[in-house]
Amino acid sequence: MQSELARSWKTVVACGVGVGAGTTGIPFYTLGLFVAPLEQQFGWSRTQVQGMFSVFALAALLVLPLIGWMTDRYGSRKVALLALLGTAVGYVCLGALTQSLYSFYFGAACLGILGAGTSPITWTKVIGGWFNKQRGIALGLALAGTGVAGFLAPKYVSIILAGFDWRVAYLGLAIISLVAFILVYFFLAEPPIDERQDQTSSPLTTNGIDLASAAKAYRFWVLMVAFFLVSMAIGGTIPNLFPLLTGNGLSSARAASILGLLGLSVIFGRLIAGVLLDRIWAPAVAAFMLILPALAAVILSQAEISNSQVVLAVVLVGVAAGAEFDLIAYLVSRYFGLAHYGKIYSMVYCSFFLASGIAPPTFGYFYDVQGSYSIIMLCAAGLFIVGALMLLSLGRYPDYSEIK
Repeated sequence: MQSELARSWKTVVACGVGVGAGTTGIPFYTLGLFVAPLEQQFGWSRTQVQGMFSVFALAALLVLPLIGWMTDRYGSRKVALLALLGTAVGYVCLGALTQSLYSFYFGAACLGILGAGTSPITWTKVIGGWFNKQRGIALGLALAGTGVAGFLAPKYVSIILAGFDWRVAYLGLAIISLVAFILVYFFLAEPPIDERQDQTSSPLTTNGIDLASAAKAYRFWVLMVAFFLVSMAIGGTIPNLFPLLTGNGLSSARAASILGLLGLSVIFGRLIAGVLLDRIWAPAVAAFMLILPALAAVILSQAEISNSQVVLAVVLVGVAAGAEFDLIAYLVSRYFGLAHYGKIYSMVYCSFFLASGIAPPTFGYFYDVQGSYSIIMLCAAGLFIVGALMLLSLGRYPDYSEIK
């Protein structure tokens, strides 16, 4: 029998391109490159420029539940294609319409709302439909697109900025979305119900419970709380790594070089999580991969850190950041089924996304008050441990074979 990956590799490629070109990673990974040009032209403070990401995240958060409903109702392909076009429009708004801080924030809100359908909600739903036995590795390969984007997008933007201004760079990001639209259009297909997967190997095909039923189950709230805690730890650590490392005596060049390992670690985390999820009980995989960065947080809380310790800490954080999306998607699909996956996943993802928006200023506030990251990094270690251990309470995968 032909393997699922051999049969549906185009789906993995399309989802990888789509999530990589979408708004999950590129705005976060490239924002820092726009700070200096915008400061120079408009005289905005760094806080004002970086406020763009807060506006973007809040706008996206408001529509993510709607995206989940639309994905279940109309299918991933339609939602994703419209969102890729919307992402291009959002970047055009940032590049062409920005004349003041408020217009800049307006463009960020447009990007967050119009591009929300490029979040993992859409891509993981279609992967779940095509894959069953190899669902974990398929998710890992597809979601590795964000790691590839984190590695390549800053280089792409820096090349444009070297020859043109920041407005052209935003238009360059719009082109990425349009190219992804073409590839997804030709490669991505909704899985036919009778061909989605080997029906004998798992009861979880298009079966499952609805959002109201899921919300009454303890597992739903375990996922919501656990991934909120872990996202607070990771979301606060990553944006503060550069100032933390330079504050500990590393040169800017050395710190940037070490942080280059982050994108590669994210890709590795996605892939290793995918491989393990197909072979081992998912909560055990989740607990193992999300408790490791507690060691990284303890390392980063020290006043003096050796180069080898820094490298270890960055790799551990990157691997955990890479595993997160795989774990959320896999756990939701196994514990609640696929019938209402979009709506249920969107709520768990909202919890995760909310924490990632709250965490950076929270960590920054602790630094302003304490004069170091020591206390907040020890708190992050605790968040990693508690969140990881909570997932061990999920129990066996339910059987939804009789539920449509």
